[in-house]
Amino acid sequence: MILGGYWSAYWFDGQIFGTEIARGLDVIALTPSEFLSAAEIAAASLGGASVFNPQQQRRWIWPAEPVVAQAYVDQLARSAAIDGERAQRLTAAIQRAAAALDGPRRTGAAIAAELERLAGALEPVEQTAGATTRSRFAALGSTLSGIAARLR
Repeated sequence: MILGGYWSAYWFDGQIFGTEIARGLDVIALTPSEFLSAAEIAAASLGGASVFNPQQQRRWIWPAEPVVAQAYVDQLARSAAIDGERAQRLTAAIQRAAAALDGPRRTGAAIAAELERLAGALEPVEQTAGATTRSRFAALGSTLSGIAARLR
């Protein structure tokens, strides 16, 4: 009999660290695919704590950043909770917000109003949407509102 397998795996700083019984430490970096977007990977890197101790099991608070909003849009689009046209409108608004946050904020108020309007219109198309889909809509709305607040 051969003994092997992972004792544990932890996400930290954009990578997965796995302690494997036979090999030792594996460090795995995710790459975008049809199952995971670049925005989701980038957003996940923002949620980490400054001190790595997985035993504390700290709650991660996702910051109001455009890449986090885009990650939610990608998840909702992939699960068909929003259609392609709605996803494109959200993505375009998120990209305008990112540009405004990175540069002069002359258009910040207009973009903030657009984000607030989009956040207010977010709800699952089907009333029978599951808890995960409803929580993603709520998180996207909260993130859009947070970005809008930063732009004002």
